[in-house]
Amino acid sequence: MIIVVLAFHSVLPYLASLPAVAYPFDSAPYLWQAFPIVDRHRWFGFDLFCAWQDLSLMALMFFLSGLFVSPSLVRKGGWSFLADRLLRLGAPCALAIIVLSPLAYYPAYRVTAVDPGVSAYWQHWLSLPFWPCGPQWFLCQLMGFNILAVGMHRFAPGWV
Repeated sequence: MIIVVLAFHSVLPYLASLPAVAYPFDSAPYLWQAFPIVDRHRWFGFDLFCAWQDLSLMALMFFLSGLFVSPSLVRKGGWSFLADRLLRLGAPCALAIIVLSPLAYYPAYRVTAVDPGVSAYWQHWLSLPFWPCGPQWFLCQLMGFNILAVGMHRFAPGWV
C-alpha cells in the first residue's frame, strides 16, 4: 500500500491535465499545494492511474488504520492509547508541519518566484493566510479520528 501511495505522489507532476506552467505560490486558491511541481513531460496514463487511486486510496488508508483502533483501545485503555497516538502520530505530524513543510515547498516557490532567495521565500511563506501542512493533513485527521474513538470508547465502551 505504501508503494502505491509513493507511486501516486511521484507521478503527480507528470499529469497531462495540469496547466503548462506551475501554479503561482502566493495566489489564491493556492493550487501549488496539490501540485507543487509541474513538469513539461506528460503522459495521460498517469492521469488514469491517479484518477483511479484518488477514488479509493485515502478511503482504504483510513479503513486500514481504523481496523486496529478498537483492539488497541480495548488492550491499552483510553489514556494509554491516546498517549501512544500522540507520540506516534502527533509528534511526527508536528515535526513535519513545522520543519519539513517549509523546506519541502521551497522548490515549488522557486519555480514561479521573481526573487528565488531564501529570505524572500520565508517572507512569502509567512505572508500566506495559513501554514501549509502538505501531505501531513492525513496524520492530523487520523489523530482527530483517534481522539474521537477514545471519546466514544469512554462514553460508550461497547460501541464496537
